[in-house]
Amino acid sequence: MLVGDPKQSIYHFNGSSSRFMLKNFIDDFKAKRYELNKNFRSSKEVIKASNKIVSLSNGDVLSNTPYNGIFEIKSCLTEEDEAQCVVDKIYELLKMKTHHEIEGTISLEKMVVLARNKYVFKNLESKLKSEKISYHYKMTASSIKFESDLMKVFNLKLKLRLNSKDILHKQQLNDINIEDTELVNKIDNLLSSLEDDGSNLLKLFDTFNDTLKNLQNKDELNMIVNDIAELKKHWLKYAKNSANRSLLQFKNAMALGQTYTDIEEVGLTLSTVHTMKGQEFDIVFLIGIDEGTFPDYRAVQKGGIELEQEKNNLYVAFTRAKRFLYVTYPEKRTMPWGEIKQRTISSLLKACTDD
Repeated sequence: MLVGDPKQSIYHFNGSSSRFMLKNFIDDFKAKRYELNKNFRSSKEVIKASNKIVSLSNGDVLSNTPYNGIFEIKSCLTEEDEAQCVVDKIYELLKMKTHHEIEGTISLEKMVVLARNKYVFKNLESKLKSEKISYHYKMTASSIKFESDLMKVFNLKLKLRLNSKDILHKQQLNDINIEDTELVNKIDNLLSSLEDDGSNLLKLFDTFNDTLKNLQNKDELNMIVNDIAELKKHWLKYAKNSANRSLLQFKNAMALGQTYTDIEEVGLTLSTVHTMKGQEFDIVFLIGIDEGTFPDYRAVQKGGIELEQEKNNLYVAFTRAKRFLYVTYPEKRTMPWGEIKQRTISSLLKACTDD
């Protein structure tokens, strides 16, 4: 027996596909298909919005759902305004204390803020700190999950430098196609100059950052700059606690979660959609739902299965909500180098805004 939801197939980058369920399993085992189409988790408004994302009929589901719930989409002028909007709504909900559709007292522990990638949280995190609202990141103890293709290439090539017989990561490296060969050459040069003890890692990446200014794809540039900043943050944490340093020990420390900042798991939860799959909260905030951020700009460019995965990803995000779902996006984004970019609402939300 195989149980699952093909609309929640979101790990295409790791080889997942709904085809395994919808075709291969049935062909191999002559399986009989049963559809479990009643939702026992989410409220009516959340279900209606979720089903619009993946073009599902609401059918009899809503008649079996006792809670109406809330679904709202709100545009904000800037990322700072978006963060303020989320904080204002949090205060509003906490002030209510109770709601007839939520069991017990409304608290931060019943709320989660989701985003497509971890860099979307920057402004919200600053706002939460200034307001002294307790929060923590939901994460798995593992190596950095780089967002940019270029830093994924760096990470894989570093692994191969440390272990030339690593066939798995060699294959993953072959699967990444970066058209800008000059950038890849710069990464190769950086790796060849990198000392085994990592003593010049920060200096090399500072110099590398300066060579990126003319990169035409600003969305990719934004992701690379953020990835490098994340790597440097992990190195500093490792270097601070290690007397005898090496690149191999650094990779091991990251894999064991030793380079992450320790945060007590209390208060509001912040999480990427991928990390939150399989879990649920009464109240969900979904931020950064602008075109190029969610869906990711690479999926927009490639279309096809990549864009379909983004749609499934958004569906997963929506269905983490049991009762209330608040979706926001900024009309302007500030890049790490100071440039202001105009943004539009995610094309994935079109069906939710047609009414």
